[in-house]
Amino acid sequence: ELNFLHHVNSKRRYYDDDIIKKALYRYEKIWIPLMAKISTSTQTDLLHFPPTDVRWVWHTHMLAPKAYAQDLRASTIGRVMNHDISLQNDVHGTRSAWENFTSQPFHLNLDKDYSDQVTDVQSESGFTYDIVSACKRQSVFFYQVSLPHYRETDFLRKCIHRYCMYLTLQKLRPDNFLVPCYDMDIVWHTHQVLPVSYAEDMNRILGRLLNHDDSVNDRAQGSKLSRTSEQTQNLWKETFNVGFCQPGAMYRGQPPQRYLSQVPAAVLKELFSLEAVDLKCKLVTVKLPSTHHLYHVDARVDYTPALFGHSTVLNNHTNEDAVEGDGAKLEEGDTTLRSWTFASSFEPIRYFPRVENTLTVKIRYEKSVFWFCKSMKEKSDGIKFNAVKSSGMFEENSLEGQHTFSFLDNKSVTTVLERGPTYKHAANQIFYLEHINTQHVPIPDEIGSLWGPIPLDYAPPHADPTCPVIHLGLVDRTEVDKHTLKVEENRITARILHSLSLGMSAVHVLVDGKMVVMAHTVGESTIGSVAALTGLHFKQRQKKVAWRAMIVKDSSGDVGLLLAAWTGAKKGVKGVPGSSGRRGVPGIPGEPGECTLIWYNLATREQVDFEITYKNRYAFRFMGMQCDLMQGTFVKHKSESHAVLKMCVSLAASVLYLLVQPVPEDISLARNKWLLGQRKGVKPPYLDNDDALAFQLAGWNVRDTMPTNQNLAKKEER
Repeated sequence: ELNFLHHVNSKRRYYDDDIIKKALYRYEKIWIPLMAKISTSTQTDLLHFPPTDVRWVWHTHMLAPKAYAQDLRASTIGRVMNHDISLQNDVHGTRSAWENFTSQPFHLNLDKDYSDQVTDVQSESGFTYDIVSACKRQSVFFYQVSLPHYRETDFLRKCIHRYCMYLTLQKLRPDNFLVPCYDMDIVWHTHQVLPVSYAEDMNRILGRLLNHDDSVNDRAQGSKLSRTSEQTQNLWKETFNVGFCQPGAMYRGQPPQRYLSQVPAAVLKELFSLEAVDLKCKLVTVKLPSTHHLYHVDARVDYTPALFGHSTVLNNHTNEDAVEGDGAKLEEGDTTLRSWTFASSFEPIRYFPRVENTLTVKIRYEKSVFWFCKSMKEKSDGIKFNAVKSSGMFEENSLEGQHTFSFLDNKSVTTVLERGPTYKHAANQIFYLEHINTQHVPIPDEIGSLWGPIPLDYAPPHADPTCPVIHLGLVDRTEVDKHTLKVEENRITARILHSLSLGMSAVHVLVDGKMVVMAHTVGESTIGSVAALTGLHFKQRQKKVAWRAMIVKDSSGDVGLLLAAWTGAKKGVKGVPGSSGRRGVPGIPGEPGECTLIWYNLATREQVDFEITYKNRYAFRFMGMQCDLMQGTFVKHKSESHAVLKMCVSLAASVLYLLVQPVPEDISLARNKWLLGQRKGVKPPYLDNDDALAFQLAGWNVRDTMPTNQNLAKKEER
């Protein structure tokens, strides 16, 4: 069941109206009549395997058992058609029968125009059940059961046990509308798509066919679903004397696909590439007096972009490569100027004209070295040179053409440069966190309109009716002309939300005003036990700490979990003063600890461990992106992908750091003690929060509204 739903969910077109309607036509008008012709019993039904689109609508039809039985008995087959979700039969025999029965193709290519493959579709269905709407609801259902723990054997055993308990409650309370948790519901779904066995089991256990109605999905306060869910929980507790809610089995919110946008490839290229040109050094001519005992001359061209890169040796020439000039060896005492010219075999360089760069021609003769370097910037009147790190002062010149630089003692270097056309190319970039504003806004009745796809339907009674929303810019100031860009005009922005009353923190990252990646806090009710995650490995010191988590989502669905805990904290030991005849014992300083984080990829089950600690000045590297939380900068390497996702994870790491960090009740008092020298040892990390830009913007300045470990504990006490 889960494998089939995963397959459908990976092909999002199966949720489109036109696809479902055409699949419904093929199911109702072709598959069922074909089965009536080639299958004579519920046993032979299992020998035939339909196309995926047909199986999709058939599967959904079976999840309404009463309507399914009624519709099939009224169809050409005249009986309930059997099905087994676990069977993956060879389709060749069925395909042959299909192709002899109809001109419609057996398999459909969803990447092509569906209407060209399915013709003469009758739009009106004779079924009593609205299969089109039901298919769309399966998207929400699969999202609830798509996390890895639903594949774990121990968890599934508990699911089956709780489903049996649910059926017991159905037998005891036949007149109640009982709402299952998702762990029971996935077993119930699996049971229903074995329609013959399901009907027999229900008649034996309950004496009736238990219907399934997933159209009751309005979670608003006072709705039927809200009221009956509360009644079910009370009856469960009363009947079994155990809690109804199960870790990993509760509502997870809406699927993110309908809330989050995919960034077009063209937009990503605009955001994560810089203006570039190819620049070729066609000629280097060196003139030197012979008094320097020249035995050998080399010319080398280096290019060093100021984008955190290393210089690149474009080419290295010796005097044997010279195409003209005097000989390689000069007689001692000869004061005549001699020249060497190295021609066009210098490799072209990719030059970023709107970024600080250095182009260096290095001339080496005997044991002496001199350099000339040029720092190049793009200006409104064209590309200019501004010489730096040289023994002479040079006037600004046009980039292209011939340039001669004279030094003391008649030394000179002449270069001939040629520039190609402008284009866009990936480069290292540095993004700065910048504050736009912080607003305290009312929590809307429809929480998703502000918070996005999170598992909150409405605020609890007596909750704080407002929450802080911190608006940020992730500003690329790599290029010179972007240094004056207003943060409000930036294309990549973020917002961070906190609510202690809702027990929720969230990070949204937007591109051109559209939310593309988000993260929000989650607990065991939705993700299950952290320790049970497959492939997740904890170090010994990490096993007994309390973990907090945020789930990260993009337009494809859930991407990963970011886990955080405060580890390594140790109390100091006071020293024992010495006395007459006894040596003193020195004290042992305490250790404030650090924030340990684990990134867990939900698709690959791989993990990445990193730390946020004062020892590294609150800087870390996450999957290639260098993050400096003190300065509030994110450095993207030119070869990196998924930069927006990594920015979201880095912001989520800043939020989690504050959520798990132990902080004293009176921070001002602690700060004063430290400043006055009354507290010894390592500076407490929370005293750095005021200076760390990322922590300030993640919520430190509104920490009383954050669902930190300490704030939640105080709330629980109250």
